Amino acid sequence: MPLLGTGQQGISVDLLIPVLMKKAKEMLQTIKEVQTIYFVHPRIEIVEQIDQGVNHFLRRSSDLLELIRDDQEIAEGLDRVSSKLIGLKHSFGWNEMNSLDELSYRIVQHDIRFYELGILSRRAMEAILKSLIHSDEFMTLSEMVAELKRFNLSPWMLSYMHTLRSFGNFMAHDAASHPSSQQMTKEDVSFFVKALDRFIDIISHNCRNI
Repeated sequence: MPLLGTGQQGISVDLLIPVLMKKAKEMLQTIKEVQTIYFVHPRIEIVEQIDQGVNHFLRRSSDLLELIRDDQEIAEGLDRVSSKLIGLKHSFGWNEMNSLDELSYRIVQHDIRFYELGILSRRAMEAILKSLIHSDEFMTLSEMVAELKRFNLSPWMLSYMHTLRSFGNFMAHDAASHPSSQQMTKEDVSFFVKALDRFIDIISHNCRNI
């Protein structure tokens, strides 16, 4: 949706963002078909103001906003994941899977932040598991992970998926004033990237008998 009201009406972005965020949140929570809402503007300074407003509204802490590709080790891990994602899409014929495409696009961008990686990874995993399970019934992500036992996956394999799910859930919800003990560290980011890497390997090597 465009950022309505900031043109000729002259409404301040600072006043508009909380209203739009509240309505967007309601829509995401009540209409299951809606997965993503974009706020757009042609001026970069307004885009940055929107970005700050959204992060303030969701109370995202500095660790979740960290540019994780500034760390060489993590950047190299993300590059490996990016390469494997391409192979995974080709191997399973997932040519039009929006969540996987969005993760593939953002994971190579220098400005990707940790909360983005967590949320996009969770969405991609959910789309992948839906494709593998072929169920018409609604299932939570946790239930879909459990359903993968039909592929004879070991519990330790499923634990990587629960790690991605837990991180993704944490970053998708409002990060209301977490104490310092709950702040993410470089080690947490690295652990998440390795779990994502292993998830792709597990799906590639163990879920081909569809």
